[in-house]
Amino acid sequence: MIDNSHLPLTAILFDFDGTLLDTSIDLITACNALLKQHTKQTQSYQALRPYLEAGSRSLIYHTFELNEQDSQFDSLQYDFFKHYAHIIQTQPQATLYPGIRNLLEAITEHGMPWGVVTNKPERFAKPMMQLDLFPQTYITLICPENTHCVKPSPVPVLTACQYMNCNPHNTLFVGDHQRDITSGLKAGAMTCAALYGHIPQTCNPQTWHADLYIKTANDLLHWLEKNQWASK
Repeated sequence: MIDNSHLPLTAILFDFDGTLLDTSIDLITACNALLKQHTKQTQSYQALRPYLEAGSRSLIYHTFELNEQDSQFDSLQYDFFKHYAHIIQTQPQATLYPGIRNLLEAITEHGMPWGVVTNKPERFAKPMMQLDLFPQTYITLICPENTHCVKPSPVPVLTACQYMNCNPHNTLFVGDHQRDITSGLKAGAMTCAALYGHIPQTCNPQTWHADLYIKTANDLLHWLEKNQWASK
């Protein structure tokens, strides 16, 4: 049951990859470029998509058969980021998930501030947020460089709320990974799990204990229309 004490909401925060933007093609293209660089066999989109949940980290662990203690990881991730930077600077194929633009425009029209809290490095997230894909109405973009920590710590969400001058308790945080929901819950925010994102089939999002679960961005828009904006 939803805790109605969070209502009315005063702000909405979103994760980036897998929540606002489908970056899967660009990430997998960068991964295959890394495989080619190391004379390894490239893999299909379908084969790599289940390993997108932690971005470059999970892709590299899987394709190079590494673990967290492997000393090779840092250099591989450095090379991965070089390939990814080239892709997003030259021919990015990332797209908004269906319904996201309408959702963001509706949030803006109703005078609600919105922002992004991501574990994506700022050098990648900032230029992508400036693409024509997005309505340029966001208030804040919080990346690891801004807080020197990452989700599931609550600090990134709390920092975003400070920038937006809003109470975390009356803020909704939307994400497609358990770390997003954990970060939001620890910050005292209302949380929403985006089931359309980078979620492996082996994962059970119901164990995250989010306040809301949505299958599409339109689901959240309809929920806001019914529960947040109906009386306005």
